[in-house]
This record gives sequence, structure tokens and C-alpha cells, in this order.
Amino acid sequence: MNDHGAATLRGENGSTYHVTSYEDPTLRSALEQCRTADRVRVEMERAGVRANVWHVTGLYPGADSGALQQIR
Repeated sequence: MNDHGAATLRGENGSTYHVTSYEDPTLRSALEQCRTADRVRVEMERAGVRANVWHVTGLYPGADSGALQQIR
């Protein structure tokens, strides 16, 4: 996560997702505690009209199917 709270996540299929906002501060804090290569399951929705900018609505630890890996 960068100094502005944004993070880049990678899906199991190699897709990247640029997270820029969070439903509430606890989601941001939880993702902030993750380190590079940690795997989490994330619920997201598009943030506005930009192509690859996402808003996190749920975050679950672990490497279940559909997990994303934090890469920054």
C-alpha cells in the first residue's frame, strides 16, 4: 500500500486491480497489514468510471479460490 492508501492486487489469472478506496477504515487497515505475496479474498466494485480503479467492500484472509495477492 502506498502513502495515499492505494494498493495494487493481482488475481490468480494475472489480472491487476488498483484499489483506491475502502467501504470503511477497518478494511483499509486490514489490507495495510498485509505484506507483498500475502493472499486475501477481496470483494470489490468499480470506483467511478475509470477503467481499473476499485473500491473494496469486503476483505477475508486466506488463499481460498478467487484470492488476490497484494503486489504493492
